[in-house]
This record gives sequence, structure tokens and C-alpha cells, in this order.
Amino acid sequence: MKNNNKIFILSVIIISFTAIIFQFWLGFPGYFQNFDNIYILLESINNSYSHWHPVIIGKTLNILYKIFGMHTYYIFLINLICWYSGLALLISGLYLKYNKKRVISLFLLTCIANIFFQNFTHLKDITFTMYMWLAYSIILFQILVKFNKNWINISLKVITAIVLLFALLWRHNGIVTIYPIFLYFVYLALKRFNITSVKKYLLIYSAVMLIIAISLVAIVRLHPYIWIEKDKIARDVSRHTFMHKIAAISVSENDNTLIPQNWYAEGKTFNDVMKLFNANPYFADVFANSSIFNYNNMTNLKDIFIKSVIKHPVSFFKHSVDFSFSAWTQGPDWMIILDRNTLQSRNIHPFDKDMLISNFKENERSVQLSPLRSNIYDFLRKTFIKLNTSVSVIISIIIFFSSGFILLLKKSKRNDLLLFTFSTAFSAFATAIIVGIFSPVLDNRYMSPVLVIAIISLIAFIIYILNIKNKNKKEQVMKETILDSLLRKLRRNRVKKSIINYKNCRLLDIGCGWEAKLLKDLEPYIAKGVGIDFKAPMIKSDKITTFEYIMDKNLPFNDNEFDVVTMLAVLEHIENPLDIVKEAIRVLGAGGILLLTVPSKLSKPVLEFLSYKLHIIDENEIRDHKKYYNKKDLYEMVSDISKTYSGVRIYSHKYFQLGMNNFCIIKKD
Repeated sequence: MKNNNKIFILSVIIISFTAIIFQFWLGFPGYFQNFDNIYILLESINNSYSHWHPVIIGKTLNILYKIFGMHTYYIFLINLICWYSGLALLISGLYLKYNKKRVISLFLLTCIANIFFQNFTHLKDITFTMYMWLAYSIILFQILVKFNKNWINISLKVITAIVLLFALLWRHNGIVTIYPIFLYFVYLALKRFNITSVKKYLLIYSAVMLIIAISLVAIVRLHPYIWIEKDKIARDVSRHTFMHKIAAISVSENDNTLIPQNWYAEGKTFNDVMKLFNANPYFADVFANSSIFNYNNMTNLKDIFIKSVIKHPVSFFKHSVDFSFSAWTQGPDWMIILDRNTLQSRNIHPFDKDMLISNFKENERSVQLSPLRSNIYDFLRKTFIKLNTSVSVIISIIIFFSSGFILLLKKSKRNDLLLFTFSTAFSAFATAIIVGIFSPVLDNRYMSPVLVIAIISLIAFIIYILNIKNKNKKEQVMKETILDSLLRKLRRNRVKKSIINYKNCRLLDIGCGWEAKLLKDLEPYIAKGVGIDFKAPMIKSDKITTFEYIMDKNLPFNDNEFDVVTMLAVLEHIENPLDIVKEAIRVLGAGGILLLTVPSKLSKPVLEFLSYKLHIIDENEIRDHKKYYNKKDLYEMVSDISKTYSGVRIYSHKYFQLGMNNFCIIKKD
């Protein structure tokens, strides 16, 4: 990695770490003064769980208590680490890929109030959102940055899997948000098998996706039994939601036959259901413990819900559309962007009879803002951008259908980035749909994953579009003149014989070009071929691998990895030729050869005349020449290298193309 790259990445890390410290200081220890969080907190203290809220949350807190001590700020800190780590990875990946310092402006995403302020809360939906953000950021980082060291790739994949597993178990309906990303994973897996039959491919793809769906459901359903005895696991966690949907259908149709009579408490009738629903058309929580019902008799709740939908599908559809529209168009509510007073509130909850909250330090029992922190908090709350939920929904829908259209109809445009874009957009869209259909209340926190996933999907789609445009430009630029093509062919022919003499060699082509023509021509004669270039195609076959790489002081390969290294018309374009040739020698095995062609000093006026005046050679290529070489220059270079690698010598040197080009064979004994 170049020094300027290291400095930029270090700057990103410092900014991220500083932002974590600042926000942690500003909102310490985070807001947990609501029913859900206090309930989870008490379960974690007692190490006794019901799975009314996902057991993984309380269990994680309990483990953290044992390792780091009793503190209330853990969820708050997890939120911050996930957000800023994901943002740092995203910025770093974009910079390493495109070398544009302006990508650091993505830190401004933190200035979206919906994101910045939601991280103060301990709500499970927010932490789930941050897990998804981190996981998708890691995946996009892996798409942007290719590592040749397997342990790095494996480590990133393991971290992604762990984060996704935590996300899956952190929210009861998290499976809907997570499942679409497996479209991308399965696509990557099947790419290795080169399945040519469309029918066979779709059949295998569908079968694998079905197996994954079953596996995810099994994990979600069975994992509570690891921590909780069977008779202590909470049942009917979503009872109030199903009751609300049944009420919505029955009230809109005025159908009192949908609700069984034995569900009613003594003296209660369908009229009571109508009053309760009409007063709370978007609030299912009132159905959780209503005096209207005898909940002990609701053993067939889901069956009744299904029968209601089948009997009155139009009413269910209308209610779902109405609820979805309200959920999709709501602004960030008080639970996302807390005002200063709510943030500092300290509530005594009736079920905390033993005052277990007193296990924590006084300054961790609620947020206590100093005058300075209060002023900063108020200023940021007024200044940061507040987004309506509809923005993220619209973005996800547009990208979902746009990327889906390209996938279906533009086969030549398909690639990993497009599949990732489609999968993440699908993830956001599916979340929005499930919230609209099965959310118990109109609460912005349920929609929080849609915003961050829509953002990362939008970034991926923009990258994809720009890549396509750049590729088209490259293809225009790379339409060589007849003379360019002829000169390139002459260089290839000059070295082919030397390579073929090394039977089944391991070949590295530095500066392989946008077609990797040399590797393709020599494929029958080599054991392995690797090509690198800033404009290299992405090839992955049995023998040949190519990838984009900007020439650095270090080549991304092990010592003695190749038998032959080629650098055809490359040296003249490099700022640090000695370093690159040293690296080429390093990766050569004993007895290996470096085949090098480079324009001679005699060619300079000729090439400039042909390009600048006659325009029959690419002018940009010639203007990029840093230096022209003669035999003496090459011998001096090899002499310097031999001080580091003894036994390195020029085996052969010849001028060709009327003395305007050097052909040099450097051998490593």
C-alpha cells in the first residue's frame, strides 16, 4: 500500500474513532428508559429470559457484564461502533478502488438526524439496523477491494457471517431483511461452477435459496432453546398484531363471525371490538391485554387470521395498503430523534419491583446532560437533516426495479456489484413491505433499517452506473489504431517463444492490458497465468486470473511464486521503475526469467511525431511515458538490483523494431 493511501486510511480511522468518542460523550449512557429496554435490561441482570424480546440481546448483555462489569451503555456503544466502522470501511474501500479523496465526504451521512440520533437509543430495532449497515458495508468493501492474502478474505467473510447471525437473532422478523442478501451469496457460489444451462442454473439457484430459507427459519425458531427451558419461552409474542389484523378485517366488513365467541370475556361483544379498533386503527398494542378478550381461549389465533384473510382478501389488502402508506410516509418520531427532556428522563417501571436498575452506577441510570452537552445536543438536533420515511422507501423501490430490470434484460451488464445492489434494494423493500403488513404500531423505529440499507444500495448503484460509463469510455479509448495494434502484437510475438520454452510455467503479466491478450494466447502452454493492470478485465478461469491493480512499490504476491514475469511496454509508464523490477525479481523463483520490453531513447521523437502530429498512435499513451531506456540504463538497473538479490543478471539484450525497442531477459539464478 502506498504511503499516501496509508495516510488517508489512517485519517479515516482517526475521524471514525473521534466521532465515536464524541457521540458517546454527548449521549452517555444512551437512552433506555422505555418498556422494551428496561424489560431486556432486567432479564440480562437476572440471567433469566422469556424470549418475549429476542433472548440474544439479554444474553449478550449478561456476557458483557461478566467480562467488563455492570454498565448500561453497551448497546449504545455497539450502535456507534457498527455505524462508524461500516462508514470507515465504505470510505476506505471507495478510496482504495478509485483513489478519490472526496469520498471522505461520506462522513456527512452522519448529519442525517434519523441516523445520528437513533443511535442514542437502546431499541433493538436500531441495533439490528446498525448490524445490517455494518454487514452490508463489509460486503461492499470486499467487492471494491481485492486482497490476495486469503486470511484477509476469510476473516472478512467470517466477520460478515457473525454480524449477520447477530442481526438475524436480534429482531423477531429480521429474517425478512436478511434473506435477500443470500441472492448475492448464492450467485457468487454458483459462478464457480460455470453452469451453462439456464434451466439447470435456475433450478439449482432456487433449491439453494429454499434450503437457506428453511435453515434461517430453523435457526430463529430453535436458538431460544439453547438458553431457555421450553416451558419458559414466551408464546404468542405477535398475538396482538394478529388480533389487530383480524379486527381490521372484521370491522371493515362488519363481519362478527370471524372472531369466535369463546374469545370474548364475559359481557363483551363484537361492538366492543369495533369501538377499540376504530379508536386505534394503527395501534395493535391495545389488543395485547384488553379486557374484551379471554386470551386463554386463543389457541387457534393464526388459523383464524388465515381464514379471515381468505374470506375477505380485499379488506385485508386495503388495510395493509393503508397501514403501509402511513408507515412509509411518517416523519422521524420522538423515539428516533429524542428531545433533550425525553433523553434525560428517568422512569420507574412497575415491573422493576426489586429496583434491579440500582445495580448500575448512578450516572448510568439515565442520560444527564451538562449545560455544554445540552447546548450541543440542541444545536445538532435543530441543524441535522430530518428525512421523511418515504425518501428511503422511494429510493429502495426505484433501485430494486431498476437493478432488477438490468439483471433480467441486460445479460452483458451483470456483475457482482449489480447483484449486491439488487439484493440490498430488495432487502430494504422487503422490510418496508413486512412493516406495512405486520407491524403492530406506526412506529418509525420499525422502518429504521430501510434508510441505511437504501443508502448503501444507492451508493452501490451509483458506483455500478459510473463503472459502466467508465467501461464504455475505456472501450472507446482502447479501440487501438492499426499501428498500435501491430506494435502490441510484435511485442507479444517477441516474448512468446521464451515463455513456451518454460513448459507449464507459472506466468505473471504485469501490465496485462484491458484484454489480457498475452495470457489468453499462452493459456495452452502455461500451468497458471496471473495478470494485473489498472485497466485489467476481471477473469477467473481454471488457468488464468486477472484483476485491477494500481502499480505500487509492493506486488501482492509471495516470494518465488512465478517462473516467468513479463513487463511489455510497462516500465516507461512507471514512476518508480527500480522498485517494481525489484518486486518482479522477488516473486520469481530460482531459475526464473523476467521478460521486459521498453522503448529506446531513439524512439522518443518518432513516437511523439506519430502520435502528436499524425495521430496514428494513442497520444495519451505517449504523453504518459516517464522515461526512455537504452541498453546501458537497463544494465545499470540490474546492477543495482543485484545488490539486493544476488545472482540476478541480464541473460540477453537485443534491440528490435529498427532499434526503437529493447527486449531484455533478466534471469534469477
